Amino acid sequence: MKNEPEFGNFAPVAEAYAGRPPYSKALLDILYHTVLSDHARINFADIGAGTGPIAQSLASRGLSGFAIEPDKTMVEIGKKTNKGISDIKWIVGSGEETKLPNNSVHWACFSGSFHWANNRAALTEVVRILTEGGHLSILYHLMDIQNDPFNIEVENKVRSMQPALKRARPPIVGQMGTYETLLRDHPKFDGCVSLATTENLSLSKDDYVAYWAGSHDMPSQMTRGEWAEILSMIERLYEVRSPEIVRFRSWAWHTKAKL
Repeated sequence: MKNEPEFGNFAPVAEAYAGRPPYSKALLDILYHTVLSDHARINFADIGAGTGPIAQSLASRGLSGFAIEPDKTMVEIGKKTNKGISDIKWIVGSGEETKLPNNSVHWACFSGSFHWANNRAALTEVVRILTEGGHLSILYHLMDIQNDPFNIEVENKVRSMQPALKRARPPIVGQMGTYETLLRDHPKFDGCVSLATTENLSLSKDDYVAYWAGSHDMPSQMTRGEWAEILSMIERLYEVRSPEIVRFRSWAWHTKAKL
């Protein structure tokens, strides 16, 4: 018997998702100061916010804005996780329909979510909600499985246990390769700057296993028992290897609305 719900449903993993490592502070600082150079006061929209890591990070810099997320469970977990942060208003909405007024935000961000949206429709929506000279950032934050030995070992063991497993990552990474051209050639945006950085993070065993437990793409492709075996394997391997650091990579594609 396979797990429910189906591939792409984040509700069952929302609790684990909330504990994922944050996006690169250095990368967000660069983007923040870029927007700040044009707007003394910044109102943001975190689109596809998940449980709100970007919204929380921006609010910690003194900004106010909206966390927009289509999954109601993610919204509820996000509200609970960010309880007490009054500068974030949560909205159940999508990249194509944010439910925000025209010209209402200075900075729109897609938090690892742009691939879920119809890209053209989402950009049209962003143009609608941005103020004059507003900014757009498309961000991603993924485990480094190209250069980190421990991450590579875990990934290979997962694949050996489930050879037919279809991961969400390859098509996402494939789409990421198109974003610079998409933004650069869009008639309403002024070019595109792409940024990327790799960071070494110290994660406890529980946090590392929780990162994997927050994967939305794998549980629906196997039984609950098989998924439990994979998480147990990751836990045991962490205990054996005791990695001092694990690498994560953050990307951003940034542009500005034409005046």
